[in-house]
Amino acid sequence: MSKLQELIKELCPDGVEFRKLGEVCEIFSGKNKQKKEQGKYPVYGSTGIIAYCDNYQYDKEQLLIARVGANAGFIHIANGKYDVSDNTLIVDVIGTCNSIYIYYVVTILFSALTRMFPKPTFAP
Repeated sequence: MSKLQELIKELCPDGVEFRKLGEVCEIFSGKNKQKKEQGKYPVYGSTGIIAYCDNYQYDKEQLLIARVGANAGFIHIANGKYDVSDNTLIVDVIGTCNSIYIYYVVTILFSALTRMFPKPTFAP
């Protein structure tokens, strides 16, 4: 019996439900292209707040993943009212799944992929 199976048996005597990532979240790209130095709401980019805007598109906790450039794969969590730039993926956790748990799952997956497929040192 693996360590994981032992922990599940001990901590979850009724068992656990295994689901595919696509069953517990939706992944799509941000669309904001309007960025200002001042505004009412933050605009998140690949590494955090990159600008501001006057209208928000999201008002919930979501995971944001840099999808291009040197920061590709960087993951952080956004909360409150905000918008997301077009260079960032949004992971919207659906249902009762915990977004912090999904954050760690995605972080582990990206870490494994990065080890398997290192980033190239040049762009074609």
